[in-house]
Amino acid sequence: MAKDKYTSAEFRAAIKSKSITVGAKKGDKEKAHMLSVIMRIFKDSRFAIYHGKNELKFSPDRKFKFDYAIASLTGNEIRIGIEYEGLMSEKSGHTTVIGYTSNTEKYNLACILGWKVLRYTALNYKNLESDLKALINH
Repeated sequence: MAKDKYTSAEFRAAIKSKSITVGAKKGDKEKAHMLSVIMRIFKDSRFAIYHGKNELKFSPDRKFKFDYAIASLTGNEIRIGIEYEGLMSEKSGHTTVIGYTSNTEKYNLACILGWKVLRYTALNYKNLESDLKALINH
């Protein structure tokens, strides 16, 4: 059964048991790669990982969610939101003025609330691993 919050170990087990899956849409290859990077780097159970139907609503005032979110379970020392910008899909809010504006509001609010936000497309998603490592070591 899907939960709202997972430790890294629980998330890996849920994926392995197929109780959480990644769909078969454009961008799935990229998202699967990003998820494997996140799981490899944050394998420590001190972190909660949010994804898919369990996306984290990071603001009590807005319904904004991240594609992926990593948060420390012991405090706020790590709060990273990761977005895959589906520019290539037919129904993308990233390509309209209203959708793009909503995304800027989302990213700005996340930063105001203390989140680090990383954004990727089909062209740069492979940079996630080096970016996460640099962010953690900064």
